[in-house]
Amino acid sequence: SHTLYQAIFSPDIKSLLKDTNHINVIANGHLSSLPLAILSDSPQKPNWLIHKYSFTTLPSLGSLQDNSRPVSQANGFLGIGAPQGNIANLPALPFAKRELEQLANSLAGSQTTTLLTGASAKHENISSLDLRNYRTVVFATHGLASGEIQGLSEPALVLTPSTDDGLLTASEISDLDFDADWIILSACNSSAGNVAGAPNLTGLANAFIHAGARSLLVSHWSVRDDASAYLTINTVKNAEGRMKKAKALQAAMLSLMENETIKNASHPSIWAPFVLVGN
Repeated sequence: SHTLYQAIFSPDIKSLLKDTNHINVIANGHLSSLPLAILSDSPQKPNWLIHKYSFTTLPSLGSLQDNSRPVSQANGFLGIGAPQGNIANLPALPFAKRELEQLANSLAGSQTTTLLTGASAKHENISSLDLRNYRTVVFATHGLASGEIQGLSEPALVLTPSTDDGLLTASEISDLDFDADWIILSACNSSAGNVAGAPNLTGLANAFIHAGARSLLVSHWSVRDDASAYLTINTVKNAEGRMKKAKALQAAMLSLMENETIKNASHPSIWAPFVLVGN
């Protein structure tokens, strides 16, 4: 971790960062699979960069200019996940429904709360909703990279099959119409890109941003449901308390590290996978 820190943070870069506590990240290739928060600037003991900096991942340089949209006026919560069906022998997600219910109870607004789980987690049910009513949208399901299953040419989220194949692809996401401050992908591989070797976050993140999401919270690897729920709830609550979104995630990570009720919460495998995408 420290060796990689030294390779990325050259003396010139460290000089440029001396007066800042926030870093915007635009990364390609293998580096895009690494949350920089997990790097350490000390060779003796872990001194994670999340203690010094908050981070925002941007799908492209043009994203820096796309920060003028007003806060969403919606006040609803939409949770989708815990799908049924046996797509490509993917493992079951026994805690996904409970996670969505916990998030709904903690984050739901006073106007609209909708949960689409199990047999209801279908593409047709999502399409039937007025998605602009939801300020916070959470998908608790599997994320698939392009080529991960036969015939899949773009990243996708797994839903319950109905009249379709049970996959919500990046191109289908782009056609949806959100007005969400947050879209949270509490899913395995939810940072997957379009094709092998392409920048991670490109496919799903750009699709959701094109569809109206202001910010996304995505994970680089599978996360235990108790840690995921804690981090998600506290990030969104911090942001609603007028904290900037990147700072809200940073504060939630630091709080999670110190939480003795969540097993091994101080280990980076628990707190580090989530990244903020967007503005």
